[in-house]
Amino acid sequence: TGGTWPEPFASSVFVSEPTLWLTHRDVLEREGPTYSARIGRPETEFLAATDLWFCPVGHRVGPDGALYLLDFYNQAVSHNDIRLDRQMHGPNNQAIRPDRARRFGRLWRIDHRDAEPWERPALDEASADELVEALGHPNRWQRLTAQRLLVEGGPGEAAAALRDVLERADRPART
Repeated sequence: TGGTWPEPFASSVFVSEPTLWLTHRDVLEREGPTYSARIGRPETEFLAATDLWFCPVGHRVGPDGALYLLDFYNQAVSHNDIRLDRQMHGPNNQAIRPDRARRFGRLWRIDHRDAEPWERPALDEASADELVEALGHPNRWQRLTAQRLLVEGGPGEAAAALRDVLERADRPART
């Protein structure tokens, strides 16, 4: 949903697997009223590490179209390790783990080498008509921010422009 990566990534879904040190990519394909998923690259994962501290726990697409990965950067991703019989527990019954670090974490910005950046609209200064136009932006963050600003501003000036967008067949509604 970033809008800058090549077309094969347009319908990608990224899933974190922190206990296996990887990020998986599926491609969604429409099947009637629903979707099915296929592996993005069957021969390998989207991102995999051998660093036992790498712990991808989430992803977001940013307003610039890049994928941002939240790396917990910790060997102990689970609170209680079921492999250990006699584990010390703290006041909330969480395992006391010497391999758990509380000071680390990383944020990775991942971009495609063939990404085609676009001019980002200044939505904070946009008129109602410009916000309605931004609802068709290739980047989901930009679309959702334009939608939020339209809702916060009330229907006023935007009502006619929104009606026009809904009546045009060449612009499907997107989220």
